[in-house]
Amino acid sequence: MKKICIMSLFFAVSCEFSQQYQHVEKFSMDDFIKKIDLSGIELIDESKLYKPVRLYLIDDSILVMLNIHAENHFLKYNIHRKEMTGECIPFGSGPGEMIFPKYFQQTDTLIWIYDTGKNSMIAYLTHDFCVESNPDPAFVIKFEEQLDAVAIGKNEQIISTVLSSNPERLCFFDKEGQLSASKGILPDYGQNLTVVESIESFLCNIAVNPNTGYICLPYKRTDLIEFYDSTGLLLKRIHGPDHFFPVLTQINRDNMSGIRSIEGKTRDGYFSPFATKNEIYILYSGKYFKRDENQYLCNQIFTFDWDGNLQNNYVLDIPIFNFVVDERQNKIYGITDDPEFRIIEFQL
Repeated sequence: MKKICIMSLFFAVSCEFSQQYQHVEKFSMDDFIKKIDLSGIELIDESKLYKPVRLYLIDDSILVMLNIHAENHFLKYNIHRKEMTGECIPFGSGPGEMIFPKYFQQTDTLIWIYDTGKNSMIAYLTHDFCVESNPDPAFVIKFEEQLDAVAIGKNEQIISTVLSSNPERLCFFDKEGQLSASKGILPDYGQNLTVVESIESFLCNIAVNPNTGYICLPYKRTDLIEFYDSTGLLLKRIHGPDHFFPVLTQINRDNMSGIRSIEGKTRDGYFSPFATKNEIYILYSGKYFKRDENQYLCNQIFTFDWDGNLQNNYVLDIPIFNFVVDERQNKIYGITDDPEFRIIEFQL
C-alpha cells in the first residue's frame, strides 16, 4: 500500500511539474512594490442608475456606463458637476442602434465601440457622443470573422483575438475590416487540448498603451499576462501570483460542442484591464468556480509597468467587477452590485 501511495504522489507531482508556460517569468504577491488598502465611497446614488456592467471615461470628465436591460445602452455622468448628462444609442438592430456593445475606447477625437451583435466597429466623434442622444456614426466597419477581445492600436489599427481555430494569437485589421496581419501563438503549457478547449481556455482582454501602442493580454482562466509590442511581437510573459492553469472540459451534445467549468478546479484570472501611458491596472480574482455562488466580485487591482514589472497591489474594501482610472483626479471608479448596483469611488 505504501508503494502505491508513493507512486501516486510521484505521478501527481510529475503532472504538476509538466504544466509550465514557455518563456515565462513567475511572480508572487510578495513581489509587488507596495500593498495599498483603498476605502470606497458611493459616487452616484443608486436610484439614478439602471444596471451598469461596464464603465468608461471620456476626457477625464464624462463617466459612461454601459447598461443592461435598458432602452438605451449608455448613460453619461459628468464627474465634475456630479450630474447625469444624458443617454444614447438605443437597443436594436436598425440604423443608429446596437445589439450588444462590448468594447469601448477613445482615441483622440473618436469613440470606438464594437457591437458583437452586428459584428461591427462603430466610430463616433467624441463631441457628438458626449452631447447628443442619437449621434451619427463617423463610419462603420463590418467584419467577416467574429471578434472576441478588441482594441484600437497604433495608427488606428484594429487589434483582436478571434473566436476561430486561427492559431495566431493576435489579428490586425484595417479600416475596411480586412485582415492585414496575424501574429503570435496561443500559450502552451504542455497539455493536449481540443480546438474548442484551446479557444475557451485562453480567452483574454486587450489593453493598448495610448502612446506606444504596446499591447497587454491579461487572461481570464489562468493567471497569465502577456506583453507585446505594437506589431504583435511577444516581449514578455508573466505568470502569477497563484500559478494556475485553465481547467475546463469539452461537452458534446446534439452535434454541438461547448465548455463546462469544473467546480473546485476551474479558477478565474484577470479582468477589466485599464491602460495608461505608464501603467496598466488589472482586476484580479483567483477564485475557484462554485456553481451556486457569484464569483465575479474582486477586491484586488494589480498594476504593472509596460515592461511587465510589478508595481502596486491595491486592496479594495468594497469588491467590484469593472473599473476605470481617473488619472487627473487620481481616482478609481468601480461597479459593484452588492447589495445593489452602485458606482464606487476610490482615492489613490
